[in-house]
Amino acid sequence: MLKVRNASHYRVIADEEHYYSESSIVQLGNGDLLVSSPDNRGLAHTDAGSVVLSRSKDCGRTWTNHPRQFLFKAGSSDGYSSGPLSLLADGTVLCHADHLRYLVRVGDISYIAPRGNSEHDTAYLTRSDDGGETWAAPWPARTIPMQGCFVRDGILELPDGALLMPLSGTRRTISQRLPNDDDAFRSYLLRSDDRGEIWYYYSAIALDPAGVLNLWEPAIARLSTGRIVALLRSDYVHMIAPPGGDLYSCYSDDDGASWSIPHRTPLWGYPADLITLKDGGALATYGYRRDPLSIRVAFSKDGTTWAKEDAAVLRTIPLRSQEQTGPSFAALSPSPELSTLNVGFRHIGYPDSKQLADGRIATVYHMWDEGLRQCVECTVWDVEIGSA
Repeated sequence: MLKVRNASHYRVIADEEHYYSESSIVQLGNGDLLVSSPDNRGLAHTDAGSVVLSRSKDCGRTWTNHPRQFLFKAGSSDGYSSGPLSLLADGTVLCHADHLRYLVRVGDISYIAPRGNSEHDTAYLTRSDDGGETWAAPWPARTIPMQGCFVRDGILELPDGALLMPLSGTRRTISQRLPNDDDAFRSYLLRSDDRGEIWYYYSAIALDPAGVLNLWEPAIARLSTGRIVALLRSDYVHMIAPPGGDLYSCYSDDDGASWSIPHRTPLWGYPADLITLKDGGALATYGYRRDPLSIRVAFSKDGTTWAKEDAAVLRTIPLRSQEQTGPSFAALSPSPELSTLNVGFRHIGYPDSKQLADGRIATVYHMWDEGLRQCVECTVWDVEIGSA
């Protein structure tokens, strides 16, 4: 049974001009924590902006992010979504983000438009060789033959130095299509054998052969046995929202070249993060957008078998509300009720966790603050694994 102990919550980044969302965290060898955060533009979750860096030198209690340090910088009609960090064995920090172009403008806001008006380009990467002080000019990853990609989880380094990049996307459609009635999302891997310079399609992690269920936004981790395990978000191609949301699990015993058939877990939420604990087993962290809103955690000894009894609430998130002001992004969608669900005040979570050098867990996630701005918070906590 998993228990959350000694949880402390800290503000990472927030301001009056941006909505910060899907963040990622790493701990450097000197103990510093780095967090990357997309700074969505506008009065709602527009999913397109720059990716900026925050740093903590006191294990997450305080953070510095001004002046703003850009990992990826948006233009007037293009932007980036997500931007997970990965710390390699040699100390290199990698960050990759999906690039979106042909964004639609509403006043001074550029946002991703539904039904083909905006387009996924590909994933771009940057690296830092000096602990996040400076970053290389971004370069693209080759996703062919996949069309478009969604970035969610960080890059996984194998013992031989090869790198695996988990992505999700479609086979035929590069346009931003939500819902995507004709082309279900699937999860797949890119691989690099030269430290991230050149990437190539490597394998399909999971897809629904019926083309009805999206299996996407994969999180992967490598166990001490060498098995790579994955957790996948699921929903239906006609509805990117509840009643979907069950997490699916699969695994690879050949360094990601082939994968087991995905199976549904008893965990509801999306999307998940997945890490391997120092004492063994896998820890999942995921957002829960039913009432009460929360960030939840779960433990699995083998990374593939999950149970509700091994899950716990890390933090309950208040549900904010207000009358609509400014541009209504929901009104621009052919499915207003769906768009409202995606960009409304239930848009919380997208957690990312790392086990720190002292054994504690640091989890970052986004939520709505008292001023109705999306912010990023960090919870530092102790995980206790015991018998029921």
